[in-house]
Amino acid sequence: MKIRTDYVTNSSSSSFVVEVEVETTENARYVFETKPSEYGADSNFICSGQDVLRASDIDDLCRLLQVSMTGTGKTKIKNYTDEIKANVQDITSVRSIILRRIWVSFGESSGLTVVNDAGLRSLAECVTKTKGEQQESACEAMETYLNTAEVYVEGGWQDEWPTGFCGNKAIPRYAWKSLCRSLPQLAKRIVEEKINNDDLAVETVRVDFQNQTVTESAAFIIDSKWSAIGMKPACKPSFFETAIKKAFPEYTVKTQVPVADLIPGHTEPADPVDYVLFLEDVPKAAVSVKTAANGRSNTFKAVAPACAGISLPYVVFDEKKDAAEVKVATKINEAFFSDVFEKYVVNNEIENTEETDAKNTGAGHTVKVKFADNRAYEYNCFERIQPGDIVYVDGAKKGFRGMIVAVTGDAPNNAFYNVEKLLKIN
Repeated sequence: MKIRTDYVTNSSSSSFVVEVEVETTENARYVFETKPSEYGADSNFICSGQDVLRASDIDDLCRLLQVSMTGTGKTKIKNYTDEIKANVQDITSVRSIILRRIWVSFGESSGLTVVNDAGLRSLAECVTKTKGEQQESACEAMETYLNTAEVYVEGGWQDEWPTGFCGNKAIPRYAWKSLCRSLPQLAKRIVEEKINNDDLAVETVRVDFQNQTVTESAAFIIDSKWSAIGMKPACKPSFFETAIKKAFPEYTVKTQVPVADLIPGHTEPADPVDYVLFLEDVPKAAVSVKTAANGRSNTFKAVAPACAGISLPYVVFDEKKDAAEVKVATKINEAFFSDVFEKYVVNNEIENTEETDAKNTGAGHTVKVKFADNRAYEYNCFERIQPGDIVYVDGAKKGFRGMIVAVTGDAPNNAFYNVEKLLKIN
């Protein structure tokens, strides 16, 4: 499929801009970006991902970035490479380099590229004209099209997109960054030609120095703003990022991690993982946040089997239902200790275990305990325990094993029963 875009007039402008991000094994990030201009810009790198991967040292890498830079960023790239040379001593400490070339068109006549896709517009019309089960079927057809269509733009500024940036040969796809909250809302805006007045298309080349790989992608972003695709965060960390860091301070939390970073050689379309918890550079758990916009997406759903393939605990949070610190800690701990729960709570394993009585007075706190029926309740505990520990409790669940999944309070609650026994695993 090719989309004709005869819209570039005096009332619209386009730019090609670039972004570069160098990330080190110490999690430091160095970002360079050119800005879109209403008078047009044509920034580019004329090297390939393999050229970058072959850089022998930091000086060689910086020299390549400087000589390869063309267009409006040429005069500024040296300051960026000087910063890298001053802070990154050895090429072996570079984890990855991401290079992006972004086509952005803005003005009165922009934002019409998606509207000119006859196939997508037809599916959008079906969504807007139906209700109930028929609309659900229409949404599924529209979603399938968005996930599988090959998007080639002709007739725009500089004639076409994708441009083959840095040797990128990836199949260009739609990407829904979602200012809209649902497919019906997106469909309505397409039919009414009220798509946001930015056309955005991104070619990305990611060079992984640790695994010696180059991955490529090309995405035409629907209904999004220029600020939404920059490498620098446009807003404060989300609630989930803050809650994860608070509950697991010993872990390094990285955001928007490509699945290919976790699984070298992975090529299937999949959304980036929203949050990955690392311990000494080893991924220990992956977290995605489900929203009204991404929950139906096949690329969102593709993350779960990818993580399962490498036995990486994977947790999905609902952006509305799970927006509580205790829920964040609980669900991640459940994923961390799923094997312990299965063995000692569900299967009631007794070999190499020893029961000891727990204190029932003194300084204490409240904990959440999960049982074999997958129900969890809060109890007082007067022992020093942590998530993953196996206990017995008083009350209705007396005599049943449970696993601590979260510490919920700093002091006992008179309304709660107590933890009675601890199960020591030898």
